[in-house]
Amino acid sequence: MEKIKIKKYLLVVFGISWFMQGLALVCHNPTLFQIILAIMMWIPGLCVLILKEPINKLGWKLKFKQNWKYIIMAICGPVSLGILGVLIFGLIFPDSLDFSEKHLLTILGKNHVQTLLKKGMSVQNFIVVMIIQSTFLAPLINLLFALGEEIGWRGYLYRRLNQLFNQNTARLIGGLIWGIWHWPIIIFAGYEYGLEYWGSPFLGPIVFCLFTISAGYLLDYLYIKTHSIWVPSLGHGAINAFVFPLNFLSPLKTHLRIWGPLPMGLISMLPYILVTIWLASKSGFSDTKSVQRQKAS
Repeated sequence: MEKIKIKKYLLVVFGISWFMQGLALVCHNPTLFQIILAIMMWIPGLCVLILKEPINKLGWKLKFKQNWKYIIMAICGPVSLGILGVLIFGLIFPDSLDFSEKHLLTILGKNHVQTLLKKGMSVQNFIVVMIIQSTFLAPLINLLFALGEEIGWRGYLYRRLNQLFNQNTARLIGGLIWGIWHWPIIIFAGYEYGLEYWGSPFLGPIVFCLFTISAGYLLDYLYIKTHSIWVPSLGHGAINAFVFPLNFLSPLKTHLRIWGPLPMGLISMLPYILVTIWLASKSGFSDTKSVQRQKAS
């Protein structure tokens, strides 16, 4: 019964989502492309409703006093892991990062820089404000979109997989499915990696699945610990938010993007992989089914 429900859910989710990705690929409009992808983030959650599956037990109470440590972890964890990944990438490819503000000035342009200076804000202060916003404000904004994915992935799919497999196997399969969901735009549009890296366009989808498995471990851990769908959504939003400042602080040479410095690069995701190994060692691969989430409220 659980297998039938999972297959039915994935058929609907992938059918609608890949159709939307197809539209994004043929629109040839960067703004419309981003809008379609933003809307697509809600498809996994909406499909739960379309199939009339219950969502009342996903955990709609934040329970701040009880979960404050995990809420901080959801915000600061992705930032900390992301920074470590950037540092590792920078040690291996030191010439690929630019912290001298030259790349930032190129992106902003003279007019924008002059506007900042007239308002009494230096470029250095702009960088600080941008980092603070990306760390604390952007995750809250991104949460509104990430919630759609978290309802579908951690809230529904992982829970169904937990009925069939032990916790580690469920997380591996769930993370793999989450990564494959992105494949059309990775293969044909160069999403996250571009199209100029070694092994393009087929290595990117595989590497991205490694990241979604690792990120899925962290987000599912937050969900299990808090029984609140808001916390992994916040963590998901923080992961997406961390990518933004890197676009300003580094040239992002396209042939190296498969390696980093974004968190989904093969080198820069190493901190995520270490966390995954730690979480996997705590869960084990025994035949015992994982902790059920039916008690979430």
